[in-house]
Amino acid sequence: MINMHFENDKDEDYRVPCVDEVLSQCSKIQDVKWNERSWQRSTLSTERAATERTDLSSITRLRIFLNISKEAFFWIWANASSKISTLYVSYITLASARQTYFSLMEDLDHQEMFFMSDIKRMFDSNPMANMCDFGSQMCLQDIKTARYFVDKFRKNNKKPLSINKLYIKIELMQTDLIPETLEQVAQEMKRFEKYCKELKRETPMTRVQYYFVRIGRVRNYIDWKGNVHPAGDWDFN
Repeated sequence: MINMHFENDKDEDYRVPCVDEVLSQCSKIQDVKWNERSWQRSTLSTERAATERTDLSSITRLRIFLNISKEAFFWIWANASSKISTLYVSYITLASARQTYFSLMEDLDHQEMFFMSDIKRMFDSNPMANMCDFGSQMCLQDIKTARYFVDKFRKNNKKPLSINKLYIKIELMQTDLIPETLEQVAQEMKRFEKYCKELKRETPMTRVQYYFVRIGRVRNYIDWKGNVHPAGDWDFN
């Protein structure tokens, strides 16, 4: 195992290393843990690196506690070993994200959003067939995308699986505050909640931890459980 710390709070000129440059030096290590507390965002070293293959075949556990770009995350996913069982990444952030602490409970303005096409790209590049523990503060466009992500993971995986955490955007504008729309959204949320509960009883078992993040210009509304929420409030499951 290697446990790396690259932070240097006293050096104002400090720049976080690039993801591909660091991990390419760890390709023969099984357990890699990288801690970074500067809140800077790590990217790929060059545009060409995004399409280059790197041998990370020995890494079976990879935990990265730092902010990284979306392309860096795609690079990690595509190059990860077919044997990898644990993958954890903290935040996948926009270039405009502030370089200080922020909470996803505030809003989703600092995070990259993942769409259906992104999920397809990920699993086309690497099916992650031996994954047991996946963790990332991943923001997903909607419930349909979240369901697709979980289904793709389970399609190729024959082992018990933990997915933690998914931030699922629920966007309601003032114009959506009509009974039909609210009922439709509530039923979608309810179906996803039921789906995740049922996965705990499936073989192999899958645990999904997720948040519904409400955004939009709605002051408040009532969810399917009868609770009143302000805009920006969230559900934890």
